[in-house]
Amino acid sequence: MDDAVATVHGIGHNGANTRLILYKFSLTSVGTSATGAEQKLSGMATKGTIKQIRAYSSSDDFDISIRNKTGVSAGTINEILAIEGIDNRYDTYGLDINYRNADAAIEGSLYAVVKNDDSSHATGTIYLELYVEVLDTI
Repeated sequence: MDDAVATVHGIGHNGANTRLILYKFSLTSVGTSATGAEQKLSGMATKGTIKQIRAYSSSDDFDISIRNKTGVSAGTINEILAIEGIDNRYDTYGLDINYRNADAAIEGSLYAVVKNDDSSHATGTIYLELYVEVLDTI
């Protein structure tokens, strides 16, 4: 499993005790496969609330699944978000998806499983942006 290390951008305070952080990732597309390839989203807060997600690529048919534990299957309690059939770009906001890393040794990570069904763009990079609200620790 490869690590996708976050580029972190602090956006500012989202409330009295919370702040909004933008995490940007470049995910490796491995081409068409039945299950996709899991990549660790390193550098994130161990818990938070996903408020917005954006994904884009040159591919016109890719799927992203976000999970809070490594090695789990789609459709389980550990899959916190699944988006299928993305045509170049996906952007949605107004989300309130709470997450907490569920690994035995909490690593402060989520996991993205990328599946690309566009054979003409099967090895391109898929970009993922997560806007996450976290408790302010300052």
